[in-house]
Amino acid sequence: EKAAKAAAASAGRKAPKWARRGVAEFCGRASNRAVGTLKARALVIGINAYVRDPLQNAVNDAEDVAARLEEIGFDVDLLTDNTQEEAGKVTRKDILARRRHFETSVDENTVAVFAFMGHGVEHGGKQYFLPSEMVDDPAELDDDGIDQKYTLDRIQSKKPLVTIAFL
Repeated sequence: EKAAKAAAASAGRKAPKWARRGVAEFCGRASNRAVGTLKARALVIGINAYVRDPLQNAVNDAEDVAARLEEIGFDVDLLTDNTQEEAGKVTRKDILARRRHFETSVDENTVAVFAFMGHGVEHGGKQYFLPSEMVDDPAELDDDGIDQKYTLDRIQSKKPLVTIAFL
């Protein structure tokens, strides 16, 4: 709540009502189907260390988003270059494993946030997230990239109360 107010104040505007009241109250008012215990879950991914075209701020952005979400009550799974045993390398396998784990924590009483800070590409009408080892050949995207629509569809298949995606 304080972080949301501070962020909004620094941006010259008032924090949204849901941020001032907290996630639980917002979600309780957002739907009549919330029956069990309300859960707020987030998967936040940030990759700077690309083999080609490294980024400067994706990990910092991911860490900031994760911290703000935790401040307002989210259980956050953060995956960045800095959280890997093999520092500087977030592989496709890492992303898929975390996504599968995240999916198992989402149900109809969940506010789900998925955030990806890193490189992405569009090819053949499909959008992909890219792991640290960027894909050189567009024909390899289905095997080596992470399909954005499929990822979001998998989360939505769990029928969360609310889904928010930062891409």
